[in-house]
Amino acid sequence: MNSPFWSLVMRYFLEFFSMVPCAVLCFLPVQDRLRRKPLNLFLTGIPLSLLWAFAGGLVCADFGIPRDFWILPSFILFAVFFHRVCDLALWKPFSILLSVCAVFSCITNLTLFADALIDRTNTSGLFTLPGAGIHLLLSVLIVAIVWYPATHAAKWLVDDIEMAKTWYIFWVFPAAFFLLNRLIRPRYYETLYTNRVMKFYPILILALLTFLLLFYFMFYLMASEMNQNTRLLRENELLQLQSAQYRNLQRSIDETRIARHDLRQHLTVLSGYAANKDLDAISDYLASFRKHMMPEWLPSYCENQAVNAILSYYAQIAEKAGTALEIQAQMEKEIPVPEPEFCVLLGNLLENAVDACRENNESGAIKVHIRQTGTSLIAITVDNPCRKPPVLEGKRFLSTKHSGPGIGTQSIRLIAERHRGDARFEWKNGMFYASVILIPSAES
Repeated sequence: MNSPFWSLVMRYFLEFFSMVPCAVLCFLPVQDRLRRKPLNLFLTGIPLSLLWAFAGGLVCADFGIPRDFWILPSFILFAVFFHRVCDLALWKPFSILLSVCAVFSCITNLTLFADALIDRTNTSGLFTLPGAGIHLLLSVLIVAIVWYPATHAAKWLVDDIEMAKTWYIFWVFPAAFFLLNRLIRPRYYETLYTNRVMKFYPILILALLTFLLLFYFMFYLMASEMNQNTRLLRENELLQLQSAQYRNLQRSIDETRIARHDLRQHLTVLSGYAANKDLDAISDYLASFRKHMMPEWLPSYCENQAVNAILSYYAQIAEKAGTALEIQAQMEKEIPVPEPEFCVLLGNLLENAVDACRENNESGAIKVHIRQTGTSLIAITVDNPCRKPPVLEGKRFLSTKHSGPGIGTQSIRLIAERHRGDARFEWKNGMFYASVILIPSAES
């Protein structure tokens, strides 16, 4: 095999390897949704890509096979692999792949223009060696340019935009754009030298590339606006639910206070029985009282009365459900967040824990830790036994009471975000861990 053969192999190799940056760009928006570690994919993917490009160069150069016969089946295999390695529904990886291909079709057309300037007599259907080098350089350059948008804006779209109809429509434009770039690509370089085509062709390609990137940017802005509107609607619904829950909780607390206030009426009855020395009546009345009457005192867990009432209320419910609340609360009388919001957040955490223990017949204790650091931080953890792992849909827990995501966990997350904090939920080894941090602002 002579030097021209290896020169041809190198031309094929550079063209094939120019597609590796395209594959890298596909993985950037989904790096947190991969079923394998990104570093492992990179360390195995690059050597395999080199081997694939070199093998393709040898096969195509030796047997005179057009490059598309090597690229097309490889593209199909990559598309299947990309879908399998991503923890996403089919329509998202498909849209990402088409979007990247549309961008790189512009890069190929720009390279074709540069290659025509290098050798206008090239009719092999393959870039010259310098042209293939330019193709690889432009491919790496475009990945470097869009690296930040791909790892931030595009990543946000993949993670947060769950409306399938949006993605069903999105793929149409990049697919049409890719086909357009294929159609305007001249078969022979001499076509570019006809009339004034050479002057307008690069301007047309750059304009199309700019238009494509602007379309992606506009899609991001529209998706962001739609997501903001959806979030506001969801917040309003959750606020209404929170208000209703807080009113119900307040009603239960008021009933407890009324029961304590009415205790003196029971004492009057007992005094009458005692005056008549009717011990049997006293015994019967006390038995009935013990069965139906709420406790005449509330345990003191912290200095804040509302929080103490919430903790006492759910401690009583947990006890009736056959479990116990182990509470450690370090809170001041005044808390730096609105009291109704904090009570709703704490109530949701405790209600979820008690319900999980009741539904699964758990016997272990629910451990509650609350710590307030002045006006700068409030940390809450609620750990409860839970033998069955909760069902996840994306990043949201599904409710056991109705179809769809759990409202309580959504409410907790929203309140935490509103106070510059964070809420995390994790199931591990038969335990469910809920952790919330609130960082109140000065306005709170």
